[in-house]
Amino acid sequence: MSEETTYPNEKITVKGASLSDDGSLSVTYEKWTEKSETERYMSSIDDACDAIVHDDLRKALKKLVNHICHLCDLKEMKNVHIDQEPSEKLDNITVSGFKFTNKGGLILIGAKRFSNKVLKLSSPETFTDDRETYQHLEQFQTDVADVVFEVEQYIGGKCAAVQMELGFGEDEHESEVIAEKASKKSARAIAKKLKENLDEAGITMSVSKAS
Repeated sequence: MSEETTYPNEKITVKGASLSDDGSLSVTYEKWTEKSETERYMSSIDDACDAIVHDDLRKALKKLVNHICHLCDLKEMKNVHIDQEPSEKLDNITVSGFKFTNKGGLILIGAKRFSNKVLKLSSPETFTDDRETYQHLEQFQTDVADVVFEVEQYIGGKCAAVQMELGFGEDEHESEVIAEKASKKSARAIAKKLKENLDEAGITMSVSKAS
């Protein structure tokens, strides 16, 4: 006997993300929702949220620095150890986002700073399957999967705790409680904003009937 499907049944597919200077994230994703056996929706969502990203997402993006050095054929790739965290010699290079192409390839978005100038970087379209000849494909697959996972977690409400200053009479435990409440508040704000976007006009939505 097959398991009964629980409705609504939802699935999110991340198509791209970009980290802003203030630490918030802009995300593009598709949301597939089954409300019943005969009612299904596909929503294409392009959203920006004010919540600050969690450090786990920052760390995941940083690991892609090794790959953008190789993919853009930067001279700094001589300092890359592909299975390790980027060295301090690569601190002038950042990866702030990515986007999946219609062909299923991936483009990394970043920047290289030198002197008082900034060079914007955009990697060639790179695939994460056997179509790709990139020499570090296995590590690339792992690092991309980590970033996509953290973006999914952000959509679900995972974000950085707001830093709170201790006031007179507040102890360390009280400060931790305040920070935890602030983090949960930010998470609720993300969920509320995403729900509002689903109800707003302008969101591409299609309905299909099961045969």
